[in-house]
Amino acid sequence: MAEELLKEIKSLTSSTRTKKVDYAEMRSKADQLIGAKMAIAWAYKFNIHGEKLKDDDHVTVNGETMNASQLKERLSKQSGWAEYEARRAAGTQKTGSKDILTIGRLAKAHAGFVSKLIHKKIAHLSDDLKAIKATADSCDLPDEYCYLNAPYGMDEKKIKEHDSDLVKFYRRFNEVIASAVASGWIVPTSSKVRDHVADYENYKVFRGIGSSK
Repeated sequence: MAEELLKEIKSLTSSTRTKKVDYAEMRSKADQLIGAKMAIAWAYKFNIHGEKLKDDDHVTVNGETMNASQLKERLSKQSGWAEYEARRAAGTQKTGSKDILTIGRLAKAHAGFVSKLIHKKIAHLSDDLKAIKATADSCDLPDEYCYLNAPYGMDEKKIKEHDSDLVKFYRRFNEVIASAVASGWIVPTSSKVRDHVADYENYKVFRGIGSSK
């Protein structure tokens, strides 16, 4: 039966893998929409203090302040933003455009700048992230890489150099979140709990870097 079906198929094509996000393009778009310095400042806020944007959030660079309303207004100027927001509200944003600059993509695209700011002590790692590192098992990860999106700003050599400590940090992050959920301090937004170790391994596949396992 199978052989007969195969004889009937004369040609076959399919859609290709979903387009990957171009983070260099995201940086360029952020520079145009927000301004380079403000984009880096917001990336610091989102990477170190969380991606949830509250109405009273703001960043200040060299005395100049941008608030949450101003950021949202600039992001909304993008073509396709209304569709993205609708998909996000419906929980289907993953099927949306890979060309839209979102908060998450802004944070990832500027991770390298965030790490340099922390290394130079111009900006600082949060106490929460310091505590995760301190309670992780034998974790010697430098402060500038102690946040979830850090590998997006690291070259392949740096990722391999700090691979085991990144895994330890993400594993401890998972444990802290699981404990917070069990205690009722955090209410999950979905039934599936995010595994940051798995996310890191998937990102290395995205970059073509070997697994830690």
